[in-house]
Amino acid sequence: MSWFHIEDFRSRFPDVDASCDRLFIVDGNRATCSGGAGAADLAAHLVSGVIGEQSAAKASRILLLDRVRDADAVQPNLELFPEAKTLSVRRALLVMESNLQEPLAIVDVARSVGVSTRQLDRDFASQLGTSPARAYLKLRISLATRLLSSGKNPVGEVAFQSGFANAGHFSRVFRKMTGLSPTEASRRSPAL
Repeated sequence: MSWFHIEDFRSRFPDVDASCDRLFIVDGNRATCSGGAGAADLAAHLVSGVIGEQSAAKASRILLLDRVRDADAVQPNLELFPEAKTLSVRRALLVMESNLQEPLAIVDVARSVGVSTRQLDRDFASQLGTSPARAYLKLRISLATRLLSSGKNPVGEVAFQSGFANAGHFSRVFRKMTGLSPTEASRRSPAL
């Protein structure tokens, strides 16, 4: 699933285990992809399995793709953290973005990307100048800001969707991070 649509998909289909930390997944005789160029990567993977890697590479060159990415390649969504360079940090950010409503413990994020918590802390500090927990909070506040800017969501619902236990705690954290109360943010234009 594309990172851009994962939250909407999860709200409509809560019983489906959706992920946005890979470009595509092949599970038995079924395959899904994140869309866009991910569809070309999935097609190349399927072509490679049937008629060989050279044919898949040739087809990719015809489509003007610079390379064929495998299923483990990370989807390119790093709007808040464009300085993220390593696969572990990029994948950790995507895991976080995939779990905004029910935030994971940082140890679980680290485990899901195959590194120790200590290594993830070092990588985030060196690449992003922040901790994984602080980056996670920034992602959650970014989601809350988008939800509030529509003007359609009550503060309590925004708090819930962005992973806060209650509206009071959410309001305090939101004001500290943005300088605005959630109510003030909801009155602003979408360009917030």
